[in-house]
This record gives sequence, structure tokens and C-alpha cells, in this order.
Amino acid sequence: MKVLGYNGGLGGYPQKFGAGHDSAAALVVDGQAVAACEEERLNREKHSGKFPRLAIAYCLKEAGVGSIAELDLVTYFYSLPLMFRKEILTQNQEGLTRLEKFSASSILRTMRSYNKLVGYTNERSRLEFERHTVARLGDKKYVVIPHHLCHVASAFYDSPYDSALCVTLDGAGESTCSMVAEAKDTSIKVLREVFVPNSLGLLYGMMTSYLGFQIDSDEYKVMGLAPYGDRGTVRDFFSSILTRRNDGGYQLDQRFILGMAIAHNRLKMRIAMPRDEERVYPPFVLEALGPPRKPGEVITQRHMDIAAALQESLEGAVLHLLEHLRRRTGHRYLCMAGGVALNSTMNGKIARSGLFEGVWVHPAAHDAGTSLGAALFGYHNVLHRPRSVQRQHHCYLGPEYGPHEIDAALAQFSDKITYQRPDDLLPMIARALAEGKVVGWYRGRMEW
Repeated sequence: MKVLGYNGGLGGYPQKFGAGHDSAAALVVDGQAVAACEEERLNREKHSGKFPRLAIAYCLKEAGVGSIAELDLVTYFYSLPLMFRKEILTQNQEGLTRLEKFSASSILRTMRSYNKLVGYTNERSRLEFERHTVARLGDKKYVVIPHHLCHVASAFYDSPYDSALCVTLDGAGESTCSMVAEAKDTSIKVLREVFVPNSLGLLYGMMTSYLGFQIDSDEYKVMGLAPYGDRGTVRDFFSSILTRRNDGGYQLDQRFILGMAIAHNRLKMRIAMPRDEERVYPPFVLEALGPPRKPGEVITQRHMDIAAALQESLEGAVLHLLEHLRRRTGHRYLCMAGGVALNSTMNGKIARSGLFEGVWVHPAAHDAGTSLGAALFGYHNVLHRPRSVQRQHHCYLGPEYGPHEIDAALAQFSDKITYQRPDDLLPMIARALAEGKVVGWYRGRMEW
């Protein structure tokens, strides 16, 4: 049985909302992931959100599949009808005035109606796939899987565990920003969903933008800044905007996230001129943290302190959630995915906390990983196939290139690259490392 999963390639306004980035494709054959690759590696556009035409072609070629018609199922990572769900308001209405509730409800209702009017349906996604691949699929051969179920499936089905607690955390996927589920064998039982804008991913992303970096791609730079900062300097601010609840949950200050989102979008759309940049941010944020850093400006100790307090607040909220879930469910193993699960500092704290006997974080925890999650969910929950005993616990699923391709690349860039083929390669590398030099090692298939 052959199942293709893919993500990205969203048409229309959802892509403007950050729902179309890190496009990828993955192919599962008889329960095994045999190929997976991000489109950016092939079209050379970093974080490309385009339809993964090249990645799909690679996956089919790697598995010896001649055409789309030979596939048993095609799965997609994003259900358009699940955008603007009512739960966005019902779960986040605490502290809102009656007028604010009415306004939010009207906006959600209007956007749902607009989606129906212009045809933002799962059928639209299938037609987009057929347009790009020039293939024809019946209704039963194309299935859309909700975004966070794809994250859960990617984390669990390829893990070494037979049962586990699964937690996903990201900025947003449809209407959801976090999902908690129990997984056993091939079944997934959703225990909890957290709806936007109560999003740890949005918090980290907005602060990434505030610190002068690119949201949805530079969060790792903020994580890297954090160890150089003093967490106590602005700890009180982050404690005030991100509070922990008795049920293990967390609550993000609505004024903060909405104010920051408006500021970010105004700057992105160039509504605010550079000299007015500070004024678009909420005054209480500027009062607590100082002026935002402009891209390219010198990084100061203040910026490092903000990153440190942000990182501490993220870790505290997630560990608070996991401690509650560990007591409630009794699960000994944890699987994680979603963009926030790429925060390796946080993951290290979780692994060392002793809460779980084993922690498995999907190597492509960001949106690219939903392509494999969609394929695995389709294989196990749509086609109802059992999990493989021999599971693949590595990320080397991309293309590899032989001597002929390497020679051609060296020839193409011969004016920029000098090279040699030493007989004593390993001793030469050992000497280079001993001298403090940097060595890059290329061998085998591309990591995903």
C-alpha cells in the first residue's frame, strides 16, 4: 500500500496567514516512510510554501512509483472548513467585555460564511492537487487530515513506543494551536485542544519579530540568545501575560497577543513608516520591554534579557502542562511535534525532568513533518493498516547524489570552489579538527 502525504500549496488568503510555509512531501509504503523532502531543498526558496511539485516527484521516483495513479491514497495536512471555529471565542472569552465578545463572534461568523461563499473546502484542496499534478483522483483516494492530527501522527506512528502521550504545540493550524492526545497501536484519542490566540507559538513568534528577527523562521536565534540573558530582568512582565491554570493549562493575555499581531501585520504590510514603528506596538509592552529592535541593529544585553525571560516562560508553561498530564494519564512515554517542539532547550529540560521514561520529538517537528503525519494517519486510520514492527527512527529520507552529480556540481562552480581528492582523507580531517577548523561532512541521503 502506497500513501503520499504533502503539505503547503495553499491557495488564497490562508497562505497570507502563515498557513502555507515549509512545503514538503512524504511517501509511506507498507507502513514505512521511504522518502520525504522539503520543497525548499529542490526549488531553492527558503521556507517555500509553494505546492511541493518537485518533492512529490522525488518521492515517487525514489520509491519506483511511475505515476499518481499507482498510489492507494493521497493525504493533505490542512482542512479549510476548520478555520474560524466557534471554540476560538468560547475558550478565550474570559476577561472580554460584552461588546468585545459580540465583535469577535461576528468576525468569526463572517469569516466562516466567507469561506463557504468562495469555496474554501476540502474539495478545493483536491482540485488544487489535480491541477498541479495533472492527475485525476476519486473522492476516496484523496483525504484531508486536520493539521494537528498530522502532527500527532508524525510524532507517534514513527516512534519506538506502542502507546504514548502526544502533545503538539505550534503557532496555529486551522483554529488550533495545541493538541493533547493518547495514542496506542493505531488509535489516536484527542484529550484536549487549545485554540488560537492562546498560542505559545504565537507568543514566541511575536517576540521574535519584536527582537528584530523573522517570524516563522528565526525563532531559533531567540532561543540561542536566551542563555546570554538575565531571566529576572523582565520576568514579571512575562509572568503577567502568560499565566498557569490549575487544570494544567495556560492563558495568554489577549491584549498582548492581539496587540502584537496587529503591530506585526501593520509593519509587514508597510502601513507604518520606520519612524513610527514603536508606536504600532501596545504601550504596556513598550513600557515593560523598551523599544523594539529593528532588523540589523546591534543586539544588546536588553535583547538577551528579553529572550531569556521569554524562554523561561515557555519552558515553565510547557512543563506545567506536562506535569498535569503525566499525573492525569499515567503515560510513561511522551511524543511531541509542532514548531514549538523544535525548541531544543525546552526539550532538554523535559527530557531531564524525569517526568517520562522516554521522550520522542519528531525530527521534522515543524509543518514539513505534517506531510509524513498525513501519510501515516492515512495508512493507519483511513486504510486501517497495522503499524510496522520494524519502524524507521532516522531522518535520512531525502535525495542522495552519486559521483557523477557531484562532479557536475563541482564543474559548474569551478570558478568559486577549489577541491582535491586526498588519499589520506581521514587523517587530513583529524588534523583540521585538531587545528580548530570547521569540517562539513557530506555522505548518503539528505536529512529531512
